[in-house]
Amino acid sequence: LEGRLRYIPPAGIRLGRWLEVHALWGYLGSILALTLLGLGAVAAPTVAWGGSILHTALAVLIGGVPAVSVAVGLVHSAVPRLVPPHLLPKMEFQDGIPRECTTLVAIPALLTSAEEIRALLRQLEQHYLSTLDENLLFALLTDFADAPQEHMPGDEALLAQAREGVRLLNQKHAQGRSTPFHLLQRKREWNPSEGVWMGWERKRGKLVELSDWLRGAATSSYVLADPSVPLPPIRYVITLDADSLLTRGGARRLIATLAHPLNQAA
Repeated sequence: LEGRLRYIPPAGIRLGRWLEVHALWGYLGSILALTLLGLGAVAAPTVAWGGSILHTALAVLIGGVPAVSVAVGLVHSAVPRLVPPHLLPKMEFQDGIPRECTTLVAIPALLTSAEEIRALLRQLEQHYLSTLDENLLFALLTDFADAPQEHMPGDEALLAQAREGVRLLNQKHAQGRSTPFHLLQRKREWNPSEGVWMGWERKRGKLVELSDWLRGAATSSYVLADPSVPLPPIRYVITLDADSLLTRGGARRLIATLAHPLNQAA
């Protein structure tokens, strides 16, 4: 349309469009250019004041970290002005998350101590209380700590505590609705490169295997701690760190965005 009308957008708009198409190169190139400019501003006075090549190299070396920091800060302040955020269309889930969009909030964690498990269970309950949605479920994705053996003294006690804690949460909050809380524990596997028994690929591995497990893969190392509480079909997964909190209604807005037809993955 702009070509038919022979319209030439302002330079700022053209630059913004170019950055959208070449986002990575524009971002890294801008940081590199500003860093070199900053290093040049350090090297030029050193040479002008009679510094030797060694003095100039030392000045550039000392100024490298500040130059990169300033460059990154300038680029980060400029990008939102040149490329403003685009609003994504959302569904309006006035009556809550529909069953076909059932979502699992997954929290990767380690079972390391009784106190850590109590903190994880408190966090799990806080997530639930900030959402209170029938089709939003919560799961701890847990590993034991790295160890010289596959099974260590105390493992079973920690797993029993986590299992009992999840059971009590379900007993407290599951009246009249689907079971909201789940525990997915992985077994240790031998890692020859690190020489220890550990959960495969640690945190990244938890999420990769969760995706495989939800799709029915038989190779996952997950063991459902309470087989009597099966997971329903899951459409989406939201991953949270153990120290993160869901904002009230935030999960529903995120799922409403994912569910919109114009936001579907190609």
